[in-house]
Amino acid sequence: GPVVTFGAIDNAGLDWVHVVNGSAGNGGGVFFDGSAAGCTLSATYVMGNTAQRNGGGVYCASGATPTLYGCIIIGNDLQPETREFGGGICCNQADAKFYKCFIGANDGRFGGGVGCIKSSPELVNCTISANTATIAEGGAGAGALFAHDKSSPVLTNCLLTGNYAHDWNAGTLYCQGQSHPVLTNCTIAGNNSNAGRSGGILANTGSSPKLVNCILAGLSGTAIIAVS
Repeated sequence: GPVVTFGAIDNAGLDWVHVVNGSAGNGGGVFFDGSAAGCTLSATYVMGNTAQRNGGGVYCASGATPTLYGCIIIGNDLQPETREFGGGICCNQADAKFYKCFIGANDGRFGGGVGCIKSSPELVNCTISANTATIAEGGAGAGALFAHDKSSPVLTNCLLTGNYAHDWNAGTLYCQGQSHPVLTNCTIAGNNSNAGRSGGILANTGSSPKLVNCILAGLSGTAIIAVS
């Protein structure tokens, strides 16, 4: 199972620890199960963990609202045959908060860095870099961040760079199912998809991302695509 599971005890936290080489169905490294309030991770490394389906590094579920400060979530992934959301982090009906975190070199299918399902996490002063959204067959999207099924993540002063998605466009951000992310003062640069597809943002099925005072540069294909 996960290396660390937060549940039942309110205000539990970890500071300055390494969470490595875990393996689970969801949340290979850290699992916030939603049964406890006020849980935190601070200055913690979450590295080299794997999950079968969601949240290779961190999985937040069932109303969990943890806060992560200054964490490094790097080199986590999902199993190739069963992978779904969030190679680094998955929020599933959970509104987590991330401050000054580095989310890098993670690999998943729907969101290499972060995958959201009915969730609206907040990311402030974070870097989402060098993550990949891949799968052998069927397509994958959102190298950095995937917003699915009424998810509206809020990013402020974040850097999204060097991320990659295979076949579904959106090297940066994929929005679907009436999702409405908001990005303010963010830099979106150097993200890519294969075969000239969009390294930027794709929105469909009633979704409408909002960008305020953001920089978009060095993206493959069309920067922003809106489809029905």
